[in-house]
Amino acid sequence: MFDSISRVAAAAEHAENDKPTPVKVSLPPEHSKRDTKITWQRVLHLVHRVFVFAAAWWYIIISFQASYASMELLRGHDNSARSGTIFPFPVMASLVGAGPIRTSSLVKTTFGDDMTPRDSSIFVVSDGQAVDACPLSPDNYLYTNEFMRAIFTTISRDTAYNITALDEATMELIAPIIDCTYVLQPNSGITGGRLFYLARERANPDRVFLVVVSLIVQQYSISAQAETGPAAVGMVQVIYDMREPSVTNYYVVAKGFPVEEMEYRVYEYLNTTPDGQWTLRSIPSTKSEFAMVLITSIREGFYIKAPSEQSNINNQVWLAPSTPSEAVGIWHFVYTPVLRDSWAWVHGVQFIIGIRLLGNLVILCLTAYNNLRARKLWIGAAFVSISTSQVLNVVLVLVSWFMNEYWSLHEYSVTVGYAVIGLPDRLIHDTVMHADLLTLYFGACGLIGSVFRERIDPLLAMALFEIGYDRQTRINLLINSHHLHAKIQAFAYNFYMRGVLAPLNGQDKISPMVVQASHNMGKRDYDYVAVCLFPVFLNLVWVVAYAILRKIYRRIFPPKVLIQQNTTGTARSGNEESILAQKRVHTLFELATGAELENRYGLVSDYDTCIFIRGTKFASADGIYSNGFVIANKKYLVQASDIWTIVAMKLLRSRFTNVYVYEVNGTTVQPTALLVYPHTLTVRDLLNLNVSVLL
Repeated sequence: MFDSISRVAAAAEHAENDKPTPVKVSLPPEHSKRDTKITWQRVLHLVHRVFVFAAAWWYIIISFQASYASMELLRGHDNSARSGTIFPFPVMASLVGAGPIRTSSLVKTTFGDDMTPRDSSIFVVSDGQAVDACPLSPDNYLYTNEFMRAIFTTISRDTAYNITALDEATMELIAPIIDCTYVLQPNSGITGGRLFYLARERANPDRVFLVVVSLIVQQYSISAQAETGPAAVGMVQVIYDMREPSVTNYYVVAKGFPVEEMEYRVYEYLNTTPDGQWTLRSIPSTKSEFAMVLITSIREGFYIKAPSEQSNINNQVWLAPSTPSEAVGIWHFVYTPVLRDSWAWVHGVQFIIGIRLLGNLVILCLTAYNNLRARKLWIGAAFVSISTSQVLNVVLVLVSWFMNEYWSLHEYSVTVGYAVIGLPDRLIHDTVMHADLLTLYFGACGLIGSVFRERIDPLLAMALFEIGYDRQTRINLLINSHHLHAKIQAFAYNFYMRGVLAPLNGQDKISPMVVQASHNMGKRDYDYVAVCLFPVFLNLVWVVAYAILRKIYRRIFPPKVLIQQNTTGTARSGNEESILAQKRVHTLFELATGAELENRYGLVSDYDTCIFIRGTKFASADGIYSNGFVIANKKYLVQASDIWTIVAMKLLRSRFTNVYVYEVNGTTVQPTALLVYPHTLTVRDLLNLNVSVLL
């Protein structure tokens, strides 16, 4: 080492005392007239650096978006309602037509114009014809003649005090009507369904009307009584004529069903809560009853410990129809995602990562601007701060996951699984996982570069990640891979069905309907999580291939040495033995700072490590910046990451931490570091950041 220092010092002395051909090495070779020639290599290099700069800005945006999403989770921000499943009933809509029910095809054709009450139900198929049973129908016990009649009888008995048209004293049921096109759908009849009944008035049998009952078993809560549980919640419409401009919607609720026998009360609609649930107030059937207010919705989702802590739940209701045609022809559900995460603050690590990178880009812009003022077009590597803190960033993300009980990771995996097998979409704050996985991906790229002792282009890493993270790309890959698809299907379907509560003993005698509710995540399946993450990290194969190809190329075509014969020109030389021997000698910059120009690997843009001026090795300006240093006003060599600390010292007028700089004299770096005080560097020094060649 001492021999290396003496050789460098001798070279420096020779460079300063060579009077016939003075080397003004304080001005980098890029200032020479010949070097300012625009070549395609130089243009390509600058364009590449611009794209890397844009990629760094994209990383900052992603990090800040993740931080904002974390704040939204902590505040419990309410999401807007979203359109959910839409069940069409084209057969029934066609049969009832656009006029009076008495003259419709349903009455004239399907019932044969015979309005005599019958003991059986009418099953209609896609062509509107009546059949004895729905063809190819699975065992769907909701749409049996017995259960459909039981529902109508109970609703008629319990709600006639308000829905007078259903009073058994004044009307009679002709027959239930079952739309087979709806029954054949796989998700019909599990927790409810839409039921049709044809009825007539006793006093005037020609007064025929259609009763539409939309019934779902869902969760309810009465805060005043601290009461919660399942309930059959329905909406009833009585339609005489499809030409009526509006339709009356009656809300009916049977608390405790299907665990308890049906006992309905009529409710009036008050409002829809911000989290997407109906607020209903009961209409007492007698003077001795008190009105009660309940909140209800279909609550489907999952949580850890409690829904108020960490949860992803969809509150689902349906839109109340405004016309008879809507009441018969369409059943439109809407859902409101409710996301809770009391530990979302741990994702603030992305704000730290984004701020550090933003600070680095501000320094880069200032340095590039000062170079431009000096008539030198130079753009530094925008990923310097990421390259120097990859391990720290990865550790921060993993620690945040651990503290959050891996909630975001599992939430992301469940969402992917639902999308793969066609279950209802779930909302997540995708930017949180986007930022976290991007950080881990960059860390993996840095590790690959270190293992292969190669520099991995940040632009390539960003592009490969975004391709792999694209939602459609991930879903298609998992669908087309038989093994991965089977793994996802096995977990995601069983996970979804955890929300279907097991029937209690004897419950099947009350109702064939089941209760669906939000559920605890239970035991985690990390094999399943790995499968969901596989498409994102699959492109690391191309990063490995890139590193191998670079190594092969460098072995076949060794890099040439940049030589400046004097201050008026530069050239790239072949591998002269004397030059290569001196290339192995460390510069004063390397010895003083500990930076290794040649051996910087990982996620870092390529750069010229050094140049030779009259046989003397200098650290290149690009190499100095890529190793995290800038020159302040041609006087101090400063780590770019320390610039903002020095600014804080000056603002606070206090040295709250130890920061060191190196004095620069021309092109020579002093080997002894200086401890920085608030007055050491002036504001002018901090504003005049630049890069130049150094011994």
